[in-house]
Amino acid sequence: MGECFKQWRRKLGVVTLGLACVFMGGWLRNMRTNDQVIIAIGEPCHVFASQDGYLRWTSYKELNTTAAPVLWQSSSVGEMSGIGEPLDNAAIKWRWRWLWCGFDCGRGLIHGIFPVGVWAVPYWIDIPLTGLSAYLLILTPRKSTLKKIAKPIPTEGT
Repeated sequence: MGECFKQWRRKLGVVTLGLACVFMGGWLRNMRTNDQVIIAIGEPCHVFASQDGYLRWTSYKELNTTAAPVLWQSSSVGEMSGIGEPLDNAAIKWRWRWLWCGFDCGRGLIHGIFPVGVWAVPYWIDIPLTGLSAYLLILTPRKSTLKKIAKPIPTEGT
């Protein structure tokens, strides 16, 4: 069993399979529940949200300094109003933003004053992760097809 995991492909396959399982669990939970963790320790405030098929990290300056340092909010889909609203609807002036196939990252200013940073990954990333892990775990290494030109002479090199 130990020789199965000696190759880097197998180790990477197990890691990607673990990531795929984590993303699948988040995706399934996200179908019924929206979650958000707010970490307001120091500057800036960090928000990790699982909502609308995305895993999103947002960083911004916290205006309410009396808030709890760590806060978990969870609700059924559709109940969470004002939490994790899509950033397209917010008053953000983007310095730069990159949107591609559901991935989103960027930096900007809320109301032209407070800096905000955003990273968002869609949960459908689980599909290619699962395929990659299957490829890495199931693939058997190829045998070398190179043929030796001549056999080594036993007395050579002594």
